[in-house]
Amino acid sequence: MKPRLIIIDEIGKMELFSHLFSELVRDILAADTQLLATVAMKGGGLIREIKQRPEVHLFEVTRHNRDRLPVQILQKERIEN
Repeated sequence: MKPRLIIIDEIGKMELFSHLFSELVRDILAADTQLLATVAMKGGGLIREIKQRPEVHLFEVTRHNRDRLPVQILQKERIEN
């Protein structure tokens, strides 16, 4: 059974030192699977690639909005589907 959603808590500089992790993230992005991930604010390579993808929606997490973000993300998903 194929997962409908994959969650990754942090795609950042340290994680990307793992070639296996980087390839796994690329495979997930190429698949027909939803991905919810935290991504480093700064970075090149795969971090930049992720942020430049047309289907990616970025939300900045702050102390002030972090409790409202789950609802905002779900609302965006409902509007687009």
